[in-house]
Amino acid sequence: MFKNQLIVTLGAALSLTTSVIAGQNLILRYDQPASSWNEAIPMGNGSLGAMLHGGVNKSIINLNEDTLWSGEPSNVLAAPPAYSVVMKLASALLKKGKYAEADELVRTQGLGKLGQAYQPVGSIELDFHHSAPFTNYTRSLDLRTAVHSVSYTQDGIHFTREAFVSYPDKVIYYRLKADRPKALHLTVSFTSPHPTAHSSALAGQKATICMQGQAPAFIYRRPLSALKRGKSSFPPNYPELCRADDSLRFPDKKEGILYADELDGQGMFYEAQVRVLKTDGTTSVKPDGKLEIRDASEIVLAVGVATSYNGSYKSPSREGKEPRKLLAQRFSQLKNRNYEAAKKSHIADYQKLFNSCQLTLGKPDETENLSTRERLLDHAGEPSFAALMFQYGRYLLISSSRPGSQPANLQGIWSRKVFPPWNSNYTTNINVEMNYWPAEVTGLSECHQPLFKMIEESIPNGKRSARDMYGIKRGWVMHHNTSIWRETGPTDGTCMWFPWPMGSGWLCSHLWEHYAYTQDEKFLRKRAYPVMKQAAEFYADWLVLNRDGYYVTPVSTSPEN
Repeated sequence: MFKNQLIVTLGAALSLTTSVIAGQNLILRYDQPASSWNEAIPMGNGSLGAMLHGGVNKSIINLNEDTLWSGEPSNVLAAPPAYSVVMKLASALLKKGKYAEADELVRTQGLGKLGQAYQPVGSIELDFHHSAPFTNYTRSLDLRTAVHSVSYTQDGIHFTREAFVSYPDKVIYYRLKADRPKALHLTVSFTSPHPTAHSSALAGQKATICMQGQAPAFIYRRPLSALKRGKSSFPPNYPELCRADDSLRFPDKKEGILYADELDGQGMFYEAQVRVLKTDGTTSVKPDGKLEIRDASEIVLAVGVATSYNGSYKSPSREGKEPRKLLAQRFSQLKNRNYEAAKKSHIADYQKLFNSCQLTLGKPDETENLSTRERLLDHAGEPSFAALMFQYGRYLLISSSRPGSQPANLQGIWSRKVFPPWNSNYTTNINVEMNYWPAEVTGLSECHQPLFKMIEESIPNGKRSARDMYGIKRGWVMHHNTSIWRETGPTDGTCMWFPWPMGSGWLCSHLWEHYAYTQDEKFLRKRAYPVMKQAAEFYADWLVLNRDGYYVTPVSTSPEN
């Protein structure tokens, strides 16, 4: 064990002194616009995410902000009712070898609730008002600079676009250029899947549009166990699992979304803005909240998003921050900001992380000049393609996890659905850990910080769960799922996953991993050890002696068994 640790630690130490080899091809390249969200290019600065489609006549930018979630802390369930009693009964059944009965008991009487869901902000649509054929199209993402480019020819005019998401400036920069004067004519508008969203001009600004909205107050799905048993309604206690009083009524359907008008005005507020920073054309904002730009040869846009999130234990609707005020502060710092200077600042900041590790496999070959789609379909076995995908993984972690942001969730930072797969949350029985396996070993220790903060923020709820679910007064516990509201109790589902209290132990392995690579004794003493000690105290009090004299877990499961 010591030998293996020494090897990987030495590897990390070496990686921090290296830089990307000059001329190494680290570009994702495509010869046509994205035909769906899955083909768009993901970009981000840890907090602000964008999926760029690169369309010609109409181009779409899907937006995400990492604190935009459904629900509020008041809907967090620390422990299902009578869970401690259920666990004692299940333990007695297990001792008698009645495994099916124990499974049925826990599955029907020990259900928690699925947490809240990560939400999309909406999209920006750029309509170019023409439909002529285009040639020489290419779009690309340079992993060395985190800059996205689009280039094509239409009506004899060469058009180029460039975009990046700046961590220093906290906005998306988007520059459009044409090699013929007055050739750029476009309309910029917002769309959103949330019925609460509305677009308008921003008062006092001649070239800015905004979209304000409120995320769902609550999202629910029918428990998987109820579906599998063929029941047509929720278990009798399910509403109580979601809310202390009986004002929340669940219709007899699989899933639903409750907005503020249905639930006491609750839900996260958000605002997105698009601002013209520079153009040689004319701008105007229409009554319907659309921004029109005409007769330009160059346009520089800035996009910002903010929410009312004010911490995991404060109501975003009643105790939240003001998104417009946050955006005003952000954009005020961009006054007289030169695009090239902003790009230079972005690249310098990004490369401090990206250049900390290099991987060269084999020699450069002719496949490096093919489109990424061709390489993936026909040349995925080439060593150079494996090196490209290695660096793409590092790029995605940098883009979705930076100091001050939320951790990377199940989809990093990019999601377009109000009901994303598995709520796009933090699945702590393996998935969130997998996101961070590259952090220390590939020189991205700084990107690990949001996960550490999430662990620390989960402890208050984790202590409640330990006390209320297991009668344990020491330590804290985490089950297999959490969200921005830091739920620590079990969800619904089957016994394959939800009654699994080992999340805190797995998460603590990341605290130790960080120390093993950095040898930061202050971090170990002040932050990591207190968290690890409290997690260990829970397990020490939770384990029971079996008939052979070994300490074992009383009622638990192996995740994804």
